[in-house]
Amino acid sequence: MTNQTPEQNDAKLYMLSAWLLRAGNAVSVLLLASGIALSLWYRNHIAHRSHSLLTAWRSLLRGEPVGFLEAGLQIVILTPMLLSLAICLYAIVRKQRSLLIPSLLVVGGLVLSLWISIAW
Repeated sequence: MTNQTPEQNDAKLYMLSAWLLRAGNAVSVLLLASGIALSLWYRNHIAHRSHSLLTAWRSLLRGEPVGFLEAGLQIVILTPMLLSLAICLYAIVRKQRSLLIPSLLVVGGLVLSLWISIAW
């Protein structure tokens, strides 16, 4: 069993978080670009939008441009939320309160922004 220093563990956390953010942003950009391209191709006016996560993903599976756009926007919000939750778990395991409190504040702000984006 290898004994790793805290600096090595932190470096792994930083690498994992950077990879997660890159992957989430790439997926959201692909979805948004696909939604824009589909709406231009079909000349759709995106007049309606869903008020739930599930409805947006259903319209994505049906190939509707609005589904691509909404899923892309939701992934933009969900990516840092997932990262912040992972950092919260890391802080709980490592018992680092100075890392836990800001991460919980970020999660709270992102949950609020997701709720606002769905509600309005």
